[in-house]
Amino acid sequence: MRRKDTLLHDGKSANLRKIQNLPPFYLKWVIIYDFKEGWFKGRSIKIYGIPVERLDPLPPRIKEQLFGHRGRFKNPEAEKDWLSAITNPKLLIPVLRETFSDDHTIDVDNQMHSTRGEREYAYFEGRMDSGIEFEKEVLELEPPRSFQDYLTRWLPQISRRAVRRAQPVTSYSSMNAPPDRLIQRQSVSLAKQLEDRIKIPQYPPEALKYFGVEGAYPKEDAPPQVRNFFNKLMELEKYGARFWDTHRDNVMMRPLTNEIVVSDVGLFKPVEEN
Repeated sequence: MRRKDTLLHDGKSANLRKIQNLPPFYLKWVIIYDFKEGWFKGRSIKIYGIPVERLDPLPPRIKEQLFGHRGRFKNPEAEKDWLSAITNPKLLIPVLRETFSDDHTIDVDNQMHSTRGEREYAYFEGRMDSGIEFEKEVLELEPPRSFQDYLTRWLPQISRRAVRRAQPVTSYSSMNAPPDRLIQRQSVSLAKQLEDRIKIPQYPPEALKYFGVEGAYPKEDAPPQVRNFFNKLMELEKYGARFWDTHRDNVMMRPLTNEIVVSDVGLFKPVEEN
């Protein structure tokens, strides 16, 4: 048995010198064995090394900036950044209007009617005029001092102020829930609508409606690090791929450039696949 060519051995091969110029995370090699005698005479064995990129886990602050909390924050700086983003009026006001909107409204006789496209604050007494006053009240609230304060004080305060503005009714029906009850139901989705606007979605926007969070993905008002990485994921469609299953455990960082990359693309889908 004779080794015909070796790309990796004692450093004397010209081929080895070529691959030494490659970036340290990329290594491709081939070893070919030729059989000159015996049962395998005339055959050869080729061994291919798969190119491997060395990646590092995301630092805690960046991970929580991109993907939010898991019931709590581990990094104080990420928590502070997150609270600042979620109370940003440019983000907060559009989410309030979307959360408390509907295609139908209810009048004083507890009768349901179409909003005819004017969906914002559908169940508020005074509709949009009342909604604007509600927005002012929300902006005047003391901002949450911590994630726990966000959950236990700030969100309930918003919900209570919304319910107070419900359209009063003179009669009740088992067929139609009263406006205050409907507003309470809408309030339940407020946290998710807010939080999903400032983190990387696990699935592309067109798929979110199947998970009950249609429209809740980063937009222009999202923090820069979230918006930039999300835009890069969306640009994959130019290359025929659509991101899928991009959660915090399969996104990592290149140690030499600090570039954030998806480390597991096994569930990425071709653009033409529905």
